[in-house]
Amino acid sequence: AGGQEGKTRFFYRWEGKNLTDTNWKPMGIAMEGDPSLGETPGGLQAPHAIKLGKTYHMFYGDWVNICHAISKDGKKFRRQICDNGKTGMFNEGDGEHARDPMLLLLGDKYHCYYTAHSMRSPSSNHRGVNYCRISTRPAKLGSVKGHSRRKRLCQGAVLCRVSPRRLSPRIEALLPVQYAEVRASPAYDRFSLCRPAPFRHQRQ
Repeated sequence: AGGQEGKTRFFYRWEGKNLTDTNWKPMGIAMEGDPSLGETPGGLQAPHAIKLGKTYHMFYGDWVNICHAISKDGKKFRRQICDNGKTGMFNEGDGEHARDPMLLLLGDKYHCYYTAHSMRSPSSNHRGVNYCRISTRPAKLGSVKGHSRRKRLCQGAVLCRVSPRRLSPRIEALLPVQYAEVRASPAYDRFSLCRPAPFRHQRQ
């Protein structure tokens, strides 16, 4: 509930002593889209956080861009502002809905998987696409010098026949790094197992 003018996507936080607790304590809204930083009001979605050393890194979508925030306690996150004064690290164009980032550390490189689909062309002919960007530092994923060229993983129809525009990639390294699980929305009831080398992506 909540949001602005029907745009209801923001980050809400709960706390529990154990992951298996059934009744977590609601802590209220943790973050909302900030238009002064280039974010869409009510457009924050799909956060993914990992701990690197003593710092938590959270990547999230703002309806157009992939953004980055950091935290020392994993509860209160501070947005990372880019040189242009905005939070968006990268996107697939103003009319493309980049979202659902997920970060994996493989060797000494960070692989950021995310998806994008057109907000201007809702027809099923415009299929969503999963991408990957690679960097030796999470904060440099949006820098031209900080990441490899964007790589294309797959198109929507490969994973999901129900809503091919809206992919939610979930990548999990299994056993050695030859296997990964990729899940597709909206129901998250279909998955595809990539093997033997899912990280040899098609170059865009």
